Amino acid sequence: MDTLSRFRALSIFLIVLVLTATSGCGDSTPSQDDDPASTTVLGDSTTVVGVVQTDDRFTTLATAIDSSGLDSLLTQDGPYTLFAPTNNAFGTLPEGTVPDLLDGENRDRLRMILSQHVVERRLMSEELAGMSQVETLRGALVSVSADDNTVRVGGGTVLDADIVTGNGVIHVVDTVLRPPVSDDEAVEP
Repeated sequence: MDTLSRFRALSIFLIVLVLTATSGCGDSTPSQDDDPASTTVLGDSTTVVGVVQTDDRFTTLATAIDSSGLDSLLTQDGPYTLFAPTNNAFGTLPEGTVPDLLDGENRDRLRMILSQHVVERRLMSEELAGMSQVETLRGALVSVSADDNTVRVGGGTVLDADIVTGNGVIHVVDTVLRPPVSDDEAVEP
């Protein structure tokens, strides 16, 4: 193949690549039933994990989800509610905790902690505000309370609510939710 033919083939490939990448860009418009002031709609092609992986507030959480193996679950249909701790929330843990949790030998412990942040149904903030507790993927109950415009989950405050994805909803929280400790399991994040 001569240089001109290679150039044409590469040009066609790049055009197809750009068209493919931009073909779903118009899917992020909220429906008439959504309240744009309180809900962010990201389109059906975006998953809970996809949002976490692309939002700079969640680089630690994205790494933790990937390390724990929960990414394969959270890309499925769901629906899921994710209480997503920010990087700052992870930063409040005792020094050395995050690297220790991300060590491959602690995968089960990390998965248990992250499972405390996932509910296997879509819970919008309005519904959460009317609840006193919610059962997590781990099977543990997390307290929920609300006053005025503030929702609290497991002792943390929801900073940004109702980020709707194709397979669930994300509520940004300012703390890492700690699983309850039973007599036979000592877990500290």
